[in-house]
Amino acid sequence: MIDFGATFNFISKAMVDVYRILVSPHKTSIPLTVIDGTSISSGSVTQYISSISLGFDIGHQEQLQLHVIPIPSY
Repeated sequence: MIDFGATFNFISKAMVDVYRILVSPHKTSIPLTVIDGTSISSGSVTQYISSISLGFDIGHQEQLQLHVIPIPSY
């Protein structure tokens, strides 16, 4: 799963593992909270993908930085 509807862009750890996407560690972990300020159960963000190309069938393509998070239900 990829989530674009937040302050940052996120990708599930499972997707990173399945597609063997190269990740980098954050120098410091980033606390992750939902809109009401509550911390999420998966903890802080510790890894990211520095640049990945995402293309759409309509011919649009973007370079994104994605933060890796565990998403247990996906």
